[in-house]
Amino acid sequence: MLIYLSMIEDERRQTRFASIYHQYKNLMLHAAFTILKNQNDAEDIVHEAFVVTIDYLDRLPEETTRAFLLAVTESRAINLWRRQNHFGEQIPYEEAVGYSTPQTEGIGLSEAIARLPADYRSILLLRFHMGYTTREIAKMTGKKEGTVTRTITRAKDRLAKELDKIQKELNSI
Repeated sequence: MLIYLSMIEDERRQTRFASIYHQYKNLMLHAAFTILKNQNDAEDIVHEAFVVTIDYLDRLPEETTRAFLLAVTESRAINLWRRQNHFGEQIPYEEAVGYSTPQTEGIGLSEAIARLPADYRSILLLRFHMGYTTREIAKMTGKKEGTVTRTITRAKDRLAKELDKIQKELNSI
């Protein structure tokens, strides 16, 4: 952790980062390991995610910190997984993170988002829930800006299809 703290000059920011580090380190490591199945790779991904976090520390609201860290960690882990083993292959969110999205009684947008692949979910979350620009998302996820823009477009198209499927399911009941 000293390496990260040496990258931060302001003591207030160092304190906040230390708190985030201690609170989320194990969760991030678990998320990365679940996708990569390799402890060393998972640690590398968590390191990358923490370096990204330092850049966004002042703009990261408390209520979205966990979601931000998991989105960045999962996105980077999936990118590494694809580079190492399965270039271009889509993996379902449930398979990537090792658990299924909990089902709720209501059917709607949250269920449609839960049905999206992990990379689509994380980029939509970063863009529309947390309000980051495509340039910021590209920097966080290690992707090119054009790739992020295309992914957002594809994710929105896929989300519309999922919403249509849900509507058809409701109509057939």
